Amino acid sequence: MEYAMQFYKHTLFTALLLFIFMPQSRSWTQADTALNSQNYEQQRKRVNELLENRKKRFGDFEISTKQKTGIFGVFKTKKDMQKSIDILREIILADNRILNETRKLLDIKDYESDHNASLASSYDTQITAHMRTIAKLREENDRLLADTTSEQKQLTNKQALLYGLIAVVVLQFLIIIRIYKRSEKKM
Repeated sequence: MEYAMQFYKHTLFTALLLFIFMPQSRSWTQADTALNSQNYEQQRKRVNELLENRKKRFGDFEISTKQKTGIFGVFKTKKDMQKSIDILREIILADNRILNETRKLLDIKDYESDHNASLASSYDTQITAHMRTIAKLREENDRLLADTTSEQKQLTNKQALLYGLIAVVVLQFLIIIRIYKRSEKKM
């Protein structure tokens, strides 16, 4: 019985430790998620800035296509066309940067999604393990209660037997005393 009580105390202590440290692991993952969200926001701002710069450069391109600095402003010069080509080249380079930054943005989002899925799986595993531990503790508690009840019944039976033996011994002692007193009266 003493072993059972020690086992019961040990398992309760272990369960208590699990429940104490579980919230701390949750706060670590929350900090990681906050950092990823911050990275996502910074990357999103970067993409938006690149899009805004591209939009501005495209406006410059439209202006340059309408510019005609040739004879009497009727014809486009080679310099005008080169300027439009250079602006188009800058727009293409900006598009490439936007695509790269957008890919990074999607990678961050995919990482967050995968990370959240793995956290959900991890929490599900932990919860399942906790439920199994609780079930085992309940079964052990029920077994210990049954053992305790059984031992109490045995103790009660032993006490009843002891009281019965004491009663028989006392009764025999009284009978012997009575027999002795009768035999003394006859003598």
